[in-house]
Amino acid sequence: MRIGINVPNDLIQRVKAVQPDVNISRVCREALEELVSRQDLVEIRVNADGTAERILEFSRSQDNPLVEPDWAGYAWEDAKEWVSKVTPDEWDDFCESYDYDESAGVGFDTVVLLHGNFFKWEQENEAWFRQRFRQLRKSNGNAKILDSAKGPLDSAKRKYNDSWLSYVRKVRQKQRDFFEAEYKRHIDEIDKRVQARLSPEVPPHLLEP
Repeated sequence: MRIGINVPNDLIQRVKAVQPDVNISRVCREALEELVSRQDLVEIRVNADGTAERILEFSRSQDNPLVEPDWAGYAWEDAKEWVSKVTPDEWDDFCESYDYDESAGVGFDTVVLLHGNFFKWEQENEAWFRQRFRQLRKSNGNAKILDSAKGPLDSAKRKYNDSWLSYVRKVRQKQRDFFEAEYKRHIDEIDKRVQARLSPEVPPHLLEP
């Protein structure tokens, strides 16, 4: 591949004054090759002394986590456990409160946090929040750090809440489907019994003139 290189005229004149028969293209090519060689040498040395592995190890350490925790996964498992242990009365109370808040346009976050275990996961992933705090401090400066620090926490809560409620909604829908199917089966059985009944017979004495 060939590319054009812009070289200022005054620079060309200065180069020719030092070396009149200079080959500009060859000089540029050799300079690029030297640049690549230096970079290759740096990478070889970094790999040889284990620096790259150390950086990777450091990025994966508990004190410097780079990957955001799976808030949705935590919530899904927490909701699954809660549903498996909730009593019928507690379930009915929960569903009634949910329907009321939803119809009133009120957020259901506090109820989710009450029944879920978000605060447990928040404490266990404290190192991740601390890392995000450092990143925000570097990018936003001290003046905005308090407002910016709310971002990761609010985002984590939202992901947790959405996933927790998603599981519970699916359970409620399956419950409704089950009751509807049971009701339909019951009605169908009644219809079958009605259809299976014999036609009434007229007693003989009623047929006498």
